[in-house]
Amino acid sequence: MTGLFIMIFLTSRVLCAIVPATPHLFSDSDNEARKKAETEYNALSKRGWSVSEGNMMEALVLNWGKRLAKDEDGLNIYVIAYGNATASTIQDAEAEALQKAREQISGPMVMYFQSWNMAAQSKGDITEEEATTIRNAVNESEKAIKQAFIDLDILPDLNMHREQRRGFEVHIRIVYPQLELRQLAKEIIAAELEQSVGWNKEKSIRLMTYPK
Repeated sequence: MTGLFIMIFLTSRVLCAIVPATPHLFSDSDNEARKKAETEYNALSKRGWSVSEGNMMEALVLNWGKRLAKDEDGLNIYVIAYGNATASTIQDAEAEALQKAREQISGPMVMYFQSWNMAAQSKGDITEEEATTIRNAVNESEKAIKQAFIDLDILPDLNMHREQRRGFEVHIRIVYPQLELRQLAKEIIAAELEQSVGWNKEKSIRLMTYPK
């Protein structure tokens, strides 16, 4: 299963504009999602993975559809995170795997703001002092962002399990609209900037994010 459960970070185009409120999928996304789901299903089913309810193939198709969903500019609509755990009962393994996935989903948001900050400084859009201030604020906000995302109680988009000698192994995937997560993270970082250096919210948002 090596490589199948690696967390996928948003998109390689992390510095691009925020996803618009109304998403549009590429016309071939459904076919691509089914092809990828079929490949993954063949590998997973041979290794004993199944879902508790419904059809695993169709569950994978739906999950891949979200993983591949892009807006009209070709940017990923959803943030995706994974969690794996093994325990003596399915319930305990599910709880641990879900917690891990919820904790992981903050990573792409922190990466977004830090990456944009570096790019803005390199282009001369902000000063070195401003970039340092923003970088420090993002670092200081990381724990608060993670906890805020955990508090959303995001439900599993895909929940698979298999029986092992030591109990049950569970694999959970969660997805969430990245625009909503970015907005929540933005508010937390802006509050940190106001508290630490006295920037007002308007200035903070203007300097640390794209104007779109």
